Amino acid sequence: MTPMQSQNPSVSKALVILPLSVVGLVAVSVFFYLRLDTIVHTELYRFELEFSSEWAEKYWANSWLILGSLVGVALVNFVSAMYMLARYRARNVQRPWAAAILLVIGICVAAACVAFFNRLESIVHGDLYRFDLQFSVEWAIPYWVNARWFLGLIGLLLAVDCTSLIYVIKIWAIENIAREKVIAWLLLLAGGGVLFLAWTYGSSISAFAGLGFILWGLVMLYAGSKRYVEESMLTTLIFPSLANLDRLLEDLDCRGKALFLPPEFLSDFEACRAYISVEKSGGPPKPEHIRGKENRVLLKEASGVIVEPPGAELTMLLEKRIGTSFTRVDLQFLQRELPKAFVEKLQLAKNLQIDVERSRIRVTINDFSLMGMYEKISSLVRVYSQIGSPVASAIGCALAKSTGELVSFENEVVSQRGRYLTIEYRIGSALGEK
Repeated sequence: MTPMQSQNPSVSKALVILPLSVVGLVAVSVFFYLRLDTIVHTELYRFELEFSSEWAEKYWANSWLILGSLVGVALVNFVSAMYMLARYRARNVQRPWAAAILLVIGICVAAACVAFFNRLESIVHGDLYRFDLQFSVEWAIPYWVNARWFLGLIGLLLAVDCTSLIYVIKIWAIENIAREKVIAWLLLLAGGGVLFLAWTYGSSISAFAGLGFILWGLVMLYAGSKRYVEESMLTTLIFPSLANLDRLLEDLDCRGKALFLPPEFLSDFEACRAYISVEKSGGPPKPEHIRGKENRVLLKEASGVIVEPPGAELTMLLEKRIGTSFTRVDLQFLQRELPKAFVEKLQLAKNLQIDVERSRIRVTINDFSLMGMYEKISSLVRVYSQIGSPVASAIGCALAKSTGELVSFENEVVSQRGRYLTIEYRIGSALGEK
């Protein structure tokens, strides 16, 4: 048995490397800050600066706040890296929100560090001149160079932390809300916190950073907005076409299970078609009986009908979201990528698992978001028992395309509490089994 789950996607190495790189950036930032501090406590006294506790206490307070902030940033990123390393070794992600919270804390603390540094700058370039400090490019240029390096490293640090946060949210299986909205709200919260610190400490640099966070948050919130319709409305729209298909199968007295056709049977390899035999135990058709005739309904040579499965459009949507045609991939790729498309990209379920045992395939869907439609669709006895729901037929078409073999729909069962949906198929040589 080969289970493939996607509720806990694999952890990228970037989620370990990026936070550790932040720790390295913090170490370099501390180096440049200590050079700045050395200039203040050594060079400036050569330019007639008079020591006074009036400026020294404010300077030291902000200096310790800066160093404390840098240590805090390094600590939360190191803990985040170790946490994600443990998840990487376990090959799954449990409670990824813990890493997200740590990274948000790191971003806010780094922004606070910029605010503290801005206050320290106002002391050096403002208060110290009241204590007889004489301006000279001899000390100003080294000071400015180290200050720019320090601020540049903090900016890079913030960018890396934001990138790590986006990676974490990307692997986070969030239900009922788009990841873009999560990122947008986190940016808005971070921007609000940074603006508050900028207002408290009078930091224009932090104010611009906070406004930047808010701007990008609003852009993502607006760009990521989508229209959603109620499940009952979707059921109402698709039910008439399913009812027509059900009447067609009843009038033609087709009793066989649907066979989803692979590209070999079709003149258009990208098309999705299903063959349903008139006889309940009818054998599979031959490619030459169908190729070139897939747009017909009745087949004389194979004694059956050809229909476009209810989930044909969903199959094409899945191909679009994954970024490739299922005719170009194999079953292993489908096992790995189809769950991601259902859970992360379309948010149709909390979990999807594909189990393969010989020529039998079982698909289990957990917390399917459109489970309510089954109460109405199950009343269509022919469709529900012979070809399956739109989701079942969509997966059947995907399996036929990726395996290159006929795929027979066997069964579709909804659990009593409606949390699990199980769909069974047979492929290839298993079609002849009873």
